[in-house]
Amino acid sequence: MRAQYRWSSGRISETSFSNSVRAFSKVCNALFLSIVYLDNNESATQKDPAKFFKSHPDLSGRLDRLVCEGIQMTPILKPIAASFHTTNAILSLCLGDLKEKDARERARSGEGPSIAWEVGHMLDHRCKILGLLGVAKESPYAALYTAMGATAGGEYPDTADYLQQWKQIDTELEAAMEAATEKSLSRVVETGAHGEKTAFDSIMFLTWHEAYHVGALAGIRKALGYPGPAELVMVKAKAAA
Repeated sequence: MRAQYRWSSGRISETSFSNSVRAFSKVCNALFLSIVYLDNNESATQKDPAKFFKSHPDLSGRLDRLVCEGIQMTPILKPIAASFHTTNAILSLCLGDLKEKDARERARSGEGPSIAWEVGHMLDHRCKILGLLGVAKESPYAALYTAMGATAGGEYPDTADYLQQWKQIDTELEAAMEAATEKSLSRVVETGAHGEKTAFDSIMFLTWHEAYHVGALAGIRKALGYPGPAELVMVKAKAAA
């Protein structure tokens, strides 16, 4: 069932959506902490979830601040911006220690996607989100990463180039989200058998789509013998402590 949003005279209740944003952040918080625990509970000292979270009291507060503070934009976009910020952090960690040949190693015995393809595919869809936010930008990634499946990767850029391109697109995306208005988000961009679809509806779907591919990327890393995102986060957190 498609989610329905009530628009009153083209305006969104800021109080209502502010509360929704905070509720969403608590759910994200719980899910993130659960992943961190599950990815680290092989240690004999971390088999008790209560003891584990008690020993890491800063994790919850850090994530809540990331989600709810420092984001100046239409309230309805704040949880989406928080999701994108999380992807940025995870992607930087996941590509940072990756060998170039492993970035192009395809999953499922050479039949599935590679990490390099996953990143290009997500870049293409971030360009689509820019379009939904009113930025006229033709995606340079569509033909190679969406119109066709993964290849051996000879034509893919290296991981450093991917990260540079990602930062550029993210800068444009952040600016577009800050400039977006309730009116622009409520405009109809598609009409089909299931009714009207607004720009915001499509952005929500593409946010879920990005999270799916971040998970796929993490799965490929683990299959290649690399630590997963939660393990990398824990190492970084301990180093900063």
